[in-house]
Amino acid sequence: MGCGEARLEAAEAVIRAGMLRAGCGMLGRLLAADPGYRGPRVPCGQGHEAEFVSCRDKIIDTVLGPVTLTRAWYHCAACKHGLAPRDAELGVQDASMSPGLRAMNDQAAAAGPFAKAARLLENLAGVRLVAAVSLDQMTAPDVVVIGSTLSTREPDQAVVQWLRRVHPATTWTTSVCTGSIYLAAAGILDGQDATTHWARAGELERRGARYTEQRVVERGKVITAAGVSAGIDMALTLLARLHGPELAQIVQLGIEYDPHPPFDAGSPSKAPTEIVEYLRAQLSAPEASASASTS
Repeated sequence: MGCGEARLEAAEAVIRAGMLRAGCGMLGRLLAADPGYRGPRVPCGQGHEAEFVSCRDKIIDTVLGPVTLTRAWYHCAACKHGLAPRDAELGVQDASMSPGLRAMNDQAAAAGPFAKAARLLENLAGVRLVAAVSLDQMTAPDVVVIGSTLSTREPDQAVVQWLRRVHPATTWTTSVCTGSIYLAAAGILDGQDATTHWARAGELERRGARYTEQRVVERGKVITAAGVSAGIDMALTLLARLHGPELAQIVQLGIEYDPHPPFDAGSPSKAPTEIVEYLRAQLSAPEASASASTS
């Protein structure tokens, strides 16, 4: 071969990348052979029937690389939920990783800190822990979760326009903290009760929603959560809707989520007035609003 150690490593990387691309193509063709159409109606899992709507694409990260899975999508009018039977058959329901990659990810996570695990995944499977697709490529998400910061800047219009396009077909559209301001900017919360971080309640109402001081507000398929800690409540609520209250309780117990804060000052209606006004002033300062993050 006539090459030293460095050249051998480079040759290995090139050949391995080519083999992964070839394998990824083969896997894509194999999955395309069955789009998951199971007739005009299928059981929704809650005692009703879901009707076929269309075929939708879903990008799955596999040990070979990202693969686009085109599968039949059904919608249950009674439950107002959507489902793809093919997802459950392949073990990728409510997941973006293949079973094989999830197993590898679990092994990497057990290896140590995030940075070390990320390097291990990239070395073993060529998987980089970064966004695999752009918003424009994500045309039919099942579940949308929008987080944001306490910045007073206008919402990113690219995200707002994307929300307008995808929301009609989502199963759930959710937000944490000021992420609800993005939903409101997209017209999703017009005339609806919703929540956000208390310091940005006025901004939410200015965009057409009715602010309510609740940790989680569920209206149809839209769930909004207040400040960052309420995101845990929202996540458990969403998990219960997707997979039932038993699994949500298992997760809650697993993370030992049983909050008993040392002070009853977690909302502006409970905190002392001087504390509320002090923090409101701090969050309104330009330097604070540009950098304070709650999600």
